[in-house]
Amino acid sequence: MRSRKILFATILLILIAVLASCGRDAKKAKPGEKRTGPGGSVVATLTPSEPTSSPTPTSTPTPTTDPMLFRTLSDLYEEEYTEDLYHIGSDWKIEGGYLYSGSVRDGYVMMVQSARLGDGDYKVCYSLFPILGPERITTGYIPEVNDYMLGQDGTVYGFRSDGTVIQRKKYREQDATWSFGEDVYRIGISKDETLWVVGDGFLAGYNFETGKEERYEGFQKLYDDRILSEEDGAIIFSLHNKYNVQRMYRLDRKTGEIALYEESVGHAEFYEGTILYDSQERFYVAPLDTPELIGSYEKKRETESVLMCKGGRFLTYCYENAGDGEDYDYIDYYRVVDARSGAVYGELATDLFLDRYWTIQYMGITEEGYFLFTAYGDDDEEELYLYDFSKRMPETDPTFRRYRPADENPEAYAIARRMEEEFPGVRVYYDKFGLDFFRDSYLLTPCEDNDTLIEYMLRLEEFLMRYPAGFLQELSGEKKTGLDIFLCGGFVRISDSSIETPAACANRHRDRLALCMGVVYLSSLEQNVVHELTHLSEHRIEEYEEANDCHILGYWDVNLNSPDYPYKNSYLDENGMMISDYSGTTIADANNAWFIDAYAKSAPTEDRARVLEYLYLGYDWDFQSEGLRNKAKFLSAALREVFPSLAACDYPVLWEQMFGVISFDDYRELVKNLND
Repeated sequence: MRSRKILFATILLILIAVLASCGRDAKKAKPGEKRTGPGGSVVATLTPSEPTSSPTPTSTPTPTTDPMLFRTLSDLYEEEYTEDLYHIGSDWKIEGGYLYSGSVRDGYVMMVQSARLGDGDYKVCYSLFPILGPERITTGYIPEVNDYMLGQDGTVYGFRSDGTVIQRKKYREQDATWSFGEDVYRIGISKDETLWVVGDGFLAGYNFETGKEERYEGFQKLYDDRILSEEDGAIIFSLHNKYNVQRMYRLDRKTGEIALYEESVGHAEFYEGTILYDSQERFYVAPLDTPELIGSYEKKRETESVLMCKGGRFLTYCYENAGDGEDYDYIDYYRVVDARSGAVYGELATDLFLDRYWTIQYMGITEEGYFLFTAYGDDDEEELYLYDFSKRMPETDPTFRRYRPADENPEAYAIARRMEEEFPGVRVYYDKFGLDFFRDSYLLTPCEDNDTLIEYMLRLEEFLMRYPAGFLQELSGEKKTGLDIFLCGGFVRISDSSIETPAACANRHRDRLALCMGVVYLSSLEQNVVHELTHLSEHRIEEYEEANDCHILGYWDVNLNSPDYPYKNSYLDENGMMISDYSGTTIADANNAWFIDAYAKSAPTEDRARVLEYLYLGYDWDFQSEGLRNKAKFLSAALREVFPSLAACDYPVLWEQMFGVISFDDYRELVKNLND
């Protein structure tokens, strides 16, 4: 009897082992086969109204550089194009639906699709599966949801138009909800899994696990909003204003204070307090908490731009035409780049798929460097691919430049850092970095005497302190993000239409304003600064005109000049020499003058800058004429109207010593009715 029991138990154990083996084999697809769930069912089949679920979670393989993992990946996926590219297939697709977004987080992939369900209507659905071993795909639909967001460990958040968020845990039977009752744009999830939304003048957060709700006021409703990172209890987030200019904010969750970063950019991504942004030719790397750049490196192609960041790696995209003549054949390129060094982990080109036409849509990259994307074929096929950047060693980028090392010129470095703390939004460049300012009229020469550089920096710092607090920040307005000061030795003219020996120049470059000063012109530093900052102030004036529907600069041209003395609209005369026509200037007749000198006749911008420069110098003789007195009073009044920092001063500022504080009230209706 006992022997029969032993035999029966042995047979039962063997049978259990065989069944278990069959179950494992059913989950592991061979190349060219579909992956199936328990019992052989296709795992991506949608149950029309409710998601499929399991009482216990499926573990996700931990990414590693162990080569065994990649042999496992090759077995899991249907086809291996190259050593690093795996074809996942199309099991994630919902029957009759099409994909319009996707995201990757914490080892999970979520595809958001529109699909026709049992009632015949199109619904917004989602598919969810682990990225490294999709043994089970969960598909689902939450009624009346417009969009979804992927949280930690496969948690799904659904957004409704009535201001309600639905949280769906993978293995929780009942959904959780949070209602804020207002129309908002979703922006993201912080590291502590607090969900954040921004609405009309507020930022609100809610944690489904703790039930803690946070709300902060203090900014207008903006667009294209997202959480970027969370650092030491603070939220870094990005907003676009009505001019479509990206701004960065920092919210201190302990104090509730919201600070606007001066670093605002068109294309940017962030990680661990670091920002990467781009100009036309280069990428720039900078920390969020200081205006100092870490470094920059060249784009591989002009079309390259930043898509996203994970784990200190940036995913960039560019394209180029590989066709001949009128035969356009665009190839997409994706690169993963280390943000702090510019080193490239690898490049994926879509010519892998050019046996027929494909359109690529990126889903995202993981912290480990896996890049997930979809390819749409010309026969409406949608395929999912995984490209592995993680095991590649980064290639050093020879174009990477570091900015302002502290040990190369410690005295200049200390002054520059102090100035940047005193004047938020200002960045100071010197030595070889002071030559990076680009203007097509001049090349910059280096400063050969460090003592002259230091003296110039100290005097510049002292003079800028004489401007009302906040003036330098206000120069940027809404559309620019700060002021860069470049200190060089001098200028070499490379354009025949430019003046031969400038002492300073100003410009609008990239998303910032730029002031470039030749340190050899130490004796004229103050008047040069006033002159060039007057040029830059016109950026703020133009924004004021647009916001208030008035014509300050136009009024100057029409009402404050004589038709007998038009502007030359050139720095040079017909012989290529500096303008020397002194008619209508103080040199010809100080009592009947319209211009300070011949240089002021070159353009309205130079006329205004000369007026403010000479007002600061306090030369009464230059303002004997009614025409120049009118210009001086109007410009002084307009600047007080446009700049809040000037309006707040109850005393005459630098250029107001001669005529005192002038009210803009007498001009208000005149500038608004200029075109009537």
